[in-house]
Amino acid sequence: MSKDKKQSEEIKKEENNELEQLQQELTEEKERRLRVMADFENFKKRIEGEKSMFGAMANMGLIQEILEINDDLQLAIDDSDLDLERAKSSITTAQEKLKATVRNAGIEAIEIKVGDDFDSSTMEAIQAVEDEKNAGKVIAVITSAYKYADKDGILKPAKVIVGK
Repeated sequence: MSKDKKQSEEIKKEENNELEQLQQELTEEKERRLRVMADFENFKKRIEGEKSMFGAMANMGLIQEILEINDDLQLAIDDSDLDLERAKSSITTAQEKLKATVRNAGIEAIEIKVGDDFDSSTMEAIQAVEDEKNAGKVIAVITSAYKYADKDGILKPAKVIVGK
């Protein structure tokens, strides 16, 4: 075999070896990328699960307090010897516990009184009655409005009756 032909074959062999090596590296890189993508997807799923768990844990104390209040109310309902005065007392005690729980959760009532101007950002008119003297004013407050103490926005608007 001639020297040129031998050199040519060696060059081809080297090129083939290089090509095979590059193809192997490419395959390994693709596999590595797929593993990284799979790891990232698993990470995202784990984080979502942890966020959900932390959210539930953050609310657990509040939920436990509300359930205790519910238990107090159930005891009053189940008491066959409960007279009207004791019933009022039990309900008042449960309401005070509930108000304290809500306050401790950072929620505060928005004071709305009869005679206040109707404000659609904090109130929901459930009825309008003819009353020219009090047109656009609150005639009755049916339920209270609530907001987070340190945030803008309303959690629950007050339900009111408005004059028209």
